[in-house]
Amino acid sequence: MATNNFGNNCGISKSTFTAKGDKVAGTGSAIYARLPVGSQGQYLTCDSTQSTGVNWLVNPGQRSYFAGGYTPSTNVIDRFINETCNSIASTLTSSKYGLAGIGLSATSYFAGGVTLTAVIDKILKEVCSSISATLSAPRFYMASANIGSSAYFAGGFDATYTNVMDKLTSAEVRTTLSATLSASKICPAGALLSASAYFAGGNNGSSAVNVIDRLSSAEVRATIAATLSSTLEYLAGAPISSSVYFAGGRDSVPVNTINRVSIAEVRTTISATLSISVHGLSSAYVSSLAYFAGGIVTNIINKLTIIETVSTIAAVISSSKYTMGSASVIG
Repeated sequence: MATNNFGNNCGISKSTFTAKGDKVAGTGSAIYARLPVGSQGQYLTCDSTQSTGVNWLVNPGQRSYFAGGYTPSTNVIDRFINETCNSIASTLTSSKYGLAGIGLSATSYFAGGVTLTAVIDKILKEVCSSISATLSAPRFYMASANIGSSAYFAGGFDATYTNVMDKLTSAEVRTTLSATLSASKICPAGALLSASAYFAGGNNGSSAVNVIDRLSSAEVRATIAATLSSTLEYLAGAPISSSVYFAGGRDSVPVNTINRVSIAEVRTTISATLSISVHGLSSAYVSSLAYFAGGIVTNIINKLTIIETVSTIAAVISSSKYTMGSASVIG
């Protein structure tokens, strides 16, 4: 805290500012404090609970949904915004787990799931309904990622392990790509990095794998040289800035490690770890933050920042559940 009498022409010391974007806020009569800059994409809003009377928050149009999951199987949809999590009134069209979710602009899509289904549900304005397009076959335990205005659902189980990749456009037209994953597998993780989708890990029917496939915007699949730090299935992926992070998962046992893949396709294991070893978790991302939620058997949410620190936030999902679908949207 600092005091100043502006009537006496006293200035604010330049040492008050320590980073680009820092501000000064009044905390009382003739008292001020440095207000550190927020995270990328956040906005400043009034908040009487803060000593400065203001707070940085995520744009309310940026939100995520965690849908379905096994608790046992449920149709509940949780909304996650500004690190609060609440169930919405609308539900999935049926109870399911092992589904894949993705956000396209303001619409969330949730595809497949157990029991073996090809249905694609969408959430728009917090109302859930099924669309006319369906997956190319009923399946579950897929990975999902978006490139531009299209969503991609890769791998999974459709009475057998599959390497198929289905594309869903923002016009809700589904096609099946000629490109496929490098192997048929279930439970990989997907995430967008730059203009490509990355699909990591999974189980090929014999064991977990450490392979990372890249799908380009031209819809060409390649297997990159980098691999995960170990063979993993039931992991989750989320992008932050110019990297994608793959967290948790299981080989023979659950792990708490977080793998980073850079835009140069260099893989490293970061020093920060999840608060628990967990598999079957789901992910969300907002601005420069990634969140990893749920898993077997927990309802906690871990936050990963752009500087690669991890903390457990106060909010939790509505119940302990795993293999939820998750989607992050704007608008």
